[in-house]
Formats: sequence, C-alpha cells, structure tokens
Amino acid sequence: MRILALAWEFPPRIVGGIARHVAELYPELVKLGHDIHLLTVEFGQAPHYEVVDGIKIHRVPVAQSNDFFHWVANLNQSMGQHGGKLLLEEGAFEIIHAHDWLVGDAAIALKHTFKIPLVATIHATEFGRHNGIHNDIQRYISSKEKLLAYNAWRIIVCTDYMRREVERALESPWDKIDVVYNGIYPEKSIVIPILTSVSFVAVLPEMTKKLFTTWVA
Repeated sequence: MRILALAWEFPPRIVGGIARHVAELYPELVKLGHDIHLLTVEFGQAPHYEVVDGIKIHRVPVAQSNDFFHWVANLNQSMGQHGGKLLLEEGAFEIIHAHDWLVGDAAIALKHTFKIPLVATIHATEFGRHNGIHNDIQRYISSKEKLLAYNAWRIIVCTDYMRREVERALESPWDKIDVVYNGIYPEKSIVIPILTSVSFVAVLPEMTKKLFTTWVA
C-alpha cells in the first residue's frame, strides 16, 4: 500500500511527542511492505528530501508568518501544494494519513481533490488539554479538530481513554475510532533501578552530605 503521511514534526524537528511517534511507526510499516511518503516541515540543514529507515521524507518550506495560526495556514498551503504535486507525479496512493489538526486543512483538501481515503490519528484534543473549551482560541482549535475527525474515514487513537475523549469532545461515532496502542523498542528502553524505602534510607545520609557541601560551596 502507498501511504501519504502528513505531520508537522519529524526528527530532527521535535516539538512534542508526534515526531517520535511518526519516526518509529512508519519504519515498521515499511518493513511490512508499504510505501511511505511523509510531508513535514523544513528544519535547519536537514535535506528537503531524504530516505530515513525506508520512509521517503519530503520537507516543505513555510512562508513567513505573523503569528502561530498564520504559520499553520501557510504550512497547510505549502503541504497542499507539495502534496498535490507529489500525488500527480508519483501516481496512485491508497491512503492519506494526517497527524492532528495542524495538518488537517491540507489533508482534507488532498482527500477531496484526489478522492483518496483519509485516516487521522488524534494524539490529543484541545478539550482534553484544558479540561474543556473556555475561550475563542480553544474553540477555533477544537473546530479544526472536529473538521479533521469529520472528514476522516477512520480515526486512530493510542488509548481507550482517548477513544472516549474523541467521541465526546469531537462528536465522532464510536465505531469510527480505532485504538492502536503505542509500541516500544525494548532495546531502546532505559533501565532505571528501583529505589526502595530501605535503599533510600541507606543513601539518604550521603545525599544530604552532597547537597549540604554544594550549598555551602
């Protein structure tokens, strides 16, 4: 299957958790035989095109912006233009996969223009971030999230809790939402020794001594 993915962050550009999610999800899909093209934001000296772990990365420029929301609009315009060019040049794609509302406008436009099913992964909602919607900015972001969820053929979330939140906050049908849990690479896990109460008591005098010495110095 050929998949066009859109994400506003991908290493070396790391803003939050989406970059890591995307960077570890798609190599596994490549191993399964899927052809992945990822549209993301240009960053520093990172090449505009490269292949990373089998993912074909297309970094797009974003025009100078007056504020964050203007920047998001310019991002989507650039992604829409580059995505449309890519779809025309590369031929048929089976799925468009959008990560969160920040790339929603471009994903929705490409879906309707090229008649390709859209899948959206919702990593978080504005409702969840603020325990409700309380002002116009939050209402705007929530409306963008709802628009992406409405236009998506399927919605992916990472937990059962998020499935309930998306159903409630974005008014999405329960049977449209799929839970796909995040995976981990065991070899990348950091082993942290468990500090029991006994061991903590044992090391406490030495910790206090170091802290006091540092403070006095």
